[in-house]
Amino acid sequence: MVKNKKSLLSREKNLDCILCPNGKERAENQGKDGYCKITKGHDSLPARCVGPWGQDKIHILATYIGIVGNALKDQQTNYIEICSGPGICINYREGFEFDGSPLAVLKNRNVRFFKNLFFFDYDKNTVAILKERIRTNSEILPEVKEKVIISVGDYNNPDSIIDVIKAHSPSPFLNLVFIDPTDVSVPWQLTGGFMTTFQRNDFIINFLDGIEVQSLFLWDCRLSQN
Repeated sequence: MVKNKKSLLSREKNLDCILCPNGKERAENQGKDGYCKITKGHDSLPARCVGPWGQDKIHILATYIGIVGNALKDQQTNYIEICSGPGICINYREGFEFDGSPLAVLKNRNVRFFKNLFFFDYDKNTVAILKERIRTNSEILPEVKEKVIISVGDYNNPDSIIDVIKAHSPSPFLNLVFIDPTDVSVPWQLTGGFMTTFQRNDFIINFLDGIEVQSLFLWDCRLSQN
């Protein structure tokens, strides 16, 4: 895959993508697992179908996480991503595939300064796909791969996420938490559970507003306890 100058994300043309013109056709071409039935990523693993705004979102996130990793390299900090997805996305408007947020974040060399890097998704098939993509990716530093924990976790069941983090990070680390749902249904029990369980948390929550008109913003709600 080549680097796109605008986004700095690896991307390439997916020749099997049929450029679905609307949401109805995209839904018809998706299986029950949410993946396209027509095309896969260049690595023959399933990919997530998204709009063009996804590339900008991931670029902003990966750049920000790299800055934080370098700035806090002398601190004990975890990166935690909830609703991680499979690691590769396809832009249905242009037919290009590009790095999903897990791969984009892990390829940033400054993430080696994080203590642990957690990725959660509620779907066990998605978790398996992401594990294989990270395992085989040669652009991710070996020392970074050693810090990656990938697990099934549902934000509607916060304990399924919090218990995994506690098992790997018993010390009072700072948690930088990125929550990227497909809608706006993130329950308060999730962020509340983090704040009552861990001493220090920063949250970045992606809210999608008017997806079809490409209106997107990232809200860093900075729910920290210092």
